[in-house]
Amino acid sequence: MLSLFRSRPTASPTSVATDSLNEALQSFQETLDPEQRAKLQAIKAVPDAHAVAELTHQLDQENARRKSRCVAARISPLLESLQQFSGIVETFVSSNPQIAALIWGSIKLVLQIASNFTTYFDKLSSLLMTIGKRCPRLREYQSLYGGSIDLQKALSNFYSVVVRCCEQAVKVIRRSGYTQLLRAVTGSFTSDFEPLLLQINQTSEEVDEAIHLAEAKLNHNERQLQTLERQSNERYRRIIFANSRQREKSEAHMAAQMQLDRQRVRQAAVLDRLSSYDQRLAFCRARTQRHGSTGQWLVQTNQFMDWITGNDPCVFWCHGKLGSGKTVMTGYVVEYLAAKHNQVSEKIVYFFCQHDDETSLKAATILGCLARQCLDQDVNTFNALESEAMALSEDPQDMRRLVDLLCAVVKRTGRIIIVFDGLDECPHKEMMLVLRVFHNIMHQNPAGLKLYIAGDSRIADLVGTLLNPRYIVSTHSPKGATNLQDIVQQLVATKRDDGDFVVSDNRLYQEVVDALSAGTQGMILWVKFQLEDICRQKTDESIRAALRHLPRDLSETYARLLSRIDHEGNTDICAKVFRWMSVVKRPLHLEELREAISVEPCQPCFKAERLINNIKGLLQWCHGLIMLDEQDDVLHFTHSSIKEFLCSDAAQEPMSSDFRVTLKEAELEVGAVCVTYLSFTDFKTQLIKRPAQSRQPKPMSPMIMVDQALTTNSSNKLLSTANVFMGSRVKPASVNASIFRPQASNSSTRPVVTFRLFSYAASSWLLHTADLSPEQTSLWCLWKALVAGSNDAIERPSLLSSIEHWYHVTSGAALRKFIFSVKHHALFYLCSTEYMNHDVVSPRFQALLLTEALKDDCASFIEPFLDTTGYVARAMWLKHALLISDDDAIVALVLSGNEWNEQLTIGERSGLLVKMTSSLRPNFLVQFELDAYHQNEPAGRGPTLIETVIRQGEPEILHDLCQKTADAGVSLDRAIAAECKTALHIAVLHGKTWAVRELLQAGADPDAMDNQGQTALHLVAQRRTSRGQPLVDHEWDSSLEMATLLLEAGADTDVRDQSGRVALGCASTSLRPLLQVIYARLCGSS
Repeated sequence: MLSLFRSRPTASPTSVATDSLNEALQSFQETLDPEQRAKLQAIKAVPDAHAVAELTHQLDQENARRKSRCVAARISPLLESLQQFSGIVETFVSSNPQIAALIWGSIKLVLQIASNFTTYFDKLSSLLMTIGKRCPRLREYQSLYGGSIDLQKALSNFYSVVVRCCEQAVKVIRRSGYTQLLRAVTGSFTSDFEPLLLQINQTSEEVDEAIHLAEAKLNHNERQLQTLERQSNERYRRIIFANSRQREKSEAHMAAQMQLDRQRVRQAAVLDRLSSYDQRLAFCRARTQRHGSTGQWLVQTNQFMDWITGNDPCVFWCHGKLGSGKTVMTGYVVEYLAAKHNQVSEKIVYFFCQHDDETSLKAATILGCLARQCLDQDVNTFNALESEAMALSEDPQDMRRLVDLLCAVVKRTGRIIIVFDGLDECPHKEMMLVLRVFHNIMHQNPAGLKLYIAGDSRIADLVGTLLNPRYIVSTHSPKGATNLQDIVQQLVATKRDDGDFVVSDNRLYQEVVDALSAGTQGMILWVKFQLEDICRQKTDESIRAALRHLPRDLSETYARLLSRIDHEGNTDICAKVFRWMSVVKRPLHLEELREAISVEPCQPCFKAERLINNIKGLLQWCHGLIMLDEQDDVLHFTHSSIKEFLCSDAAQEPMSSDFRVTLKEAELEVGAVCVTYLSFTDFKTQLIKRPAQSRQPKPMSPMIMVDQALTTNSSNKLLSTANVFMGSRVKPASVNASIFRPQASNSSTRPVVTFRLFSYAASSWLLHTADLSPEQTSLWCLWKALVAGSNDAIERPSLLSSIEHWYHVTSGAALRKFIFSVKHHALFYLCSTEYMNHDVVSPRFQALLLTEALKDDCASFIEPFLDTTGYVARAMWLKHALLISDDDAIVALVLSGNEWNEQLTIGERSGLLVKMTSSLRPNFLVQFELDAYHQNEPAGRGPTLIETVIRQGEPEILHDLCQKTADAGVSLDRAIAAECKTALHIAVLHGKTWAVRELLQAGADPDAMDNQGQTALHLVAQRRTSRGQPLVDHEWDSSLEMATLLLEAGADTDVRDQSGRVALGCASTSLRPLLQVIYARLCGSS
C-alpha cells in the first residue's frame, strides 16, 4: 500500500507541470529586442472575454483602414482558448503569478507586430486559425486541471508550442526588410512553421489522452490517493507559510476557489443540457465574410447611438433586400458592442439563424440559446434561477417553461443587449412564436433591455406590428449606399493586390468600380459575383464587354452561372450537389458529400471507384454558388437566396431546368441514399478469428495502465463505467471499415476505407424517408429492416422502440408526436398496417389522434389515410373530442381555424365555446391570433364567441377580441345574437359594466339598434332581473353606470324604437327620476 504513495515533490507540482511553458516564455522574451520587450511588459495582463473582443476589433479596424480583409473570425478561437487557459493557470500557478499575463502578452504582441505586414499577417492569421481548431476546450478540462499533474503538463506543453510559434513569427519578421519579406514569405512560410504544426498536433493528442486519463481516475479509488496527496501538500504548504494569517488567508482563498470551481462545473453541466447549440460558429462565419469597413456606417448612425445609449427598453430593426449584407453588418454590430461596452454591467447575447441548419431555425433552439448565454454570463442570475434552469434542462423543448425562464432572466439581468439575425429564414410558425415571445418580453417593460433585429424587408410589416420598433434603419439608406461604394472599391483593390484581377489599362480598375457601384442596387452579394466573373476574363476587351452586359439582379446572375455549369458539362454532378445541400439537416463536410453523391439507391456495397478524385474542384465547378467554410470545413450555399432560387419557379427556364430542386423529390433521393448506405454489405459483421499478431511489445495505453494499477473488483467496475462514459463523450464523425469484417473471402485485399457519411446517414435516415412508399419495394424492405432494428450496422433509434405500442396513450405518445410533427407518411402507414390493434379504431383513440394532429397542424396529413381504412368521418371527430372533454382537444380545435368549427352545429359550437371560456380560464386566447371566423361568426341559436366571453366575464379575452376584430376590419356593431342584438346589447342585458366600457372604448356604436329598433340605452332603461322582475334599489347602480357610459360616448336620447318610445320612456317609475338626473347633468336635457 505504501508503494502507492508518491514521494513529496521538491517544488510545487503545478510549477513543475508548467516548466515547458516557462521555458517557452523565457525563450520568447529573449528573442525580442529591447523595444519589443518593453512593449510586452506594458501590454501583458490577465485577459478576460472583453479583452479578446477588444483585440480582435482593434485588428479589424486597422485592416479596414488598410482596406484589407478582416481576420477576427480566424484568430478568435485561439484567442478565446488562450484567455480561458490563462484564467485557469492564474488560479493554480503560485510560483510565477505573471505566467498567465505573459501568455496573453506574447500572442498580442506578435499580432500587433505582424499586422504591419499585410501579406504576412494574412498567412499568419491562417496559421493561427489552424492552431485554434486544435485547441482544447475549457469545459473538457476545467474541473480536471487542479487534480491532474499529467493534464497540467499536457496543456502547458501545448501552449508552450503556441508560444514557440509566436517566437518563430518574430524571427521570420526580423529576418529581412519589408520588401524582402514580401518576396520571401510565400516560399518560406510553410517550411518555417511545419515542425511546430506537427508539435501542435502531437501535443493536442496528448491533451486529449490526459483528459481521458484524468476522467478515468476520478471514477476510481485514485480519489483516495489524491486525497492523501492533497493532505500531504497541505502540510507542506503549512510549513512554508510561517505566518498564520497568511496561511489562513491562503486556505480561505483555496476554499473559495474550490467552491467557485464546483459552481462553474455545475453551472456548465446545467447549461449544456439547457442548450447545446454553439452560436459562435454562425457569428464567426459572418465575421469571415466581412471586408474592410463593412457595417461601420450602421453603428455611426444617430438611430443606433440613440438606441444603445438610451435607458428605456426599445427595439432596433435593421432590414434590407436579399444579399444586401445584413448578416455581415450584424456580425460587426456584435463585435462592436463586445469591444466597446462594459460586459460586467451589461450582457450581450446573440443568435444567427442559418438557412441550411434546421436546428437553428427552431424557436426552442433560438430562445434556449439566448437564455443559456444570459445565465452563463451572470452567476447571480444563474444561482437565483438554477432550479428553473434544471427543470427546463430535463425537457429543453418545453416552450412554456422556456419562455418563463427567458422572461425571468431578462427581468433579473438588468442591462442586456439581444442581437438576433435571420428572422426571415425561420419557418412562419417558428418566426411567429419567436416574435410573440419578444413581444411579451418587451411588454413587461424590462429596464435596460435592448433588442436588435435584422431581417428581410419582406417581413417589415410583421415586425412593425408585433414589436413596434422605435429605431428603423434600411441597408438602402444614403449612408448605406455610400458605404457600399467604398466596399466595392476595397474589393476591387484586394483582387488587384492578390493578383486575381490583372489588366493592361489601369483605367479599367475605376471603370469596374463605377459599373459595379451603379448596378449594385444595394446588394453586395451581387457585386461579389460580378467581380468573380470579371476576374475570369482574359483581356481588357472581354472585361469591358462583361461590364456592358452585367445581369440586372441576383436571379439573372444565378441563371447565368447555371448556364455556364451546363456549358462546361458539369450539370449532373452539380445538380446532385444542389439537391443534397437543399435538404440536408446540417451542412455536410466535403468528404461526406463526396461519398453521398457517389451512391446510387439499392446498390449492395460501397464502390470506392465511384468517388470523385478531385472533390475540391467542386467549388470551381459550381462557379461560386457554394462555399467551403474555413472555420469548420463544411459546405454551404454562398447565400440562402441561391437555395430559394433553385427551389422556385424561376429555375424553370430552359437553361436551368435540370437544376430545379423539388424538395420532396430531393428528400426521397437523400433518404434512399442514406438507407442504401446503412445497408451496405460492408457493414455486415461476423465473428472472425483474428490472425496471430507479432509478439513484439507495444506501448501500453494509459487506460490499460489504470486497469492494471487498480486491481480490485470495485476498481474494475469503475473502470468499465469510465470507459462507457468516455466512449460517449465524442461521437465519431466517420466509421473506419476495418472495424467491420466483410463476408467476402477476398476482403483482406481491399483497401481500408473510412466511411465519412456513416454518422450523418445514421442520424438522419429516418427524417429523410417521410415520403417513402411501399411501392418502392426494394428500398421499402431495407427501410423496414432499419425500423425494426434488424440491421446490425446501426442501433435503432430509441424513438422506434415503442412502435409495437404506438397506439398506447402514454408509451406511444413520443412516436406519434414525431410522426405528426414531421408528417412521416411512411411511419404512419407502417404503424397503421403492420402494428394495428383493436384499440386503434375506438372513438377515444380517434379523438386522441385528432388532438395530437391538430396540435401539430397536420390533421389533413392523417385524414386521407383514416378515411380509407374505416375510420369515422372527419365531422365526427369534433364530437368525439367534445365527448371526452379534453382541454387539450378543445384548445387544438379552437386554434385550428375556420374549417373545423364550421362543421359544428350551433349547439356543438356553443358547447365548445362554453367549455373554452369556463374550463380553460382565463386567457389562452390572448396568447394566439383569433381567426376571421371567430371575429365575424354569424348569429344563431347558440352563443357566439364574443357573447360567451361577455357572459363568462373574461375582460382580457374581450379586450384582445375587440382589438383583433378591429384589426381585421370587422364591425363590432354586427348582429351576434337573437333579434339582431349587438355585443353592446348583450353586455347591457347581462349587466356587464366592464364589457360596456371595453366595447365603447373599442369603437362600438352606442346607437346601434336591434330588430326592434332599440339601442343599448333602451335596454338599460328597461333592465330587469334574470327572472323578469323589476330591479330593486340596490341593483340600480350598474344601470346608472352603464347609462352614464353610453351618454358620455354620445348616445342619442331621442332615438325611438318601433313602438315610438325613447329610452327614457321605457324606464320604470322608480328608475326614471334617476335617469333624468343623469340626462340633465350630461346632456343638459330635462
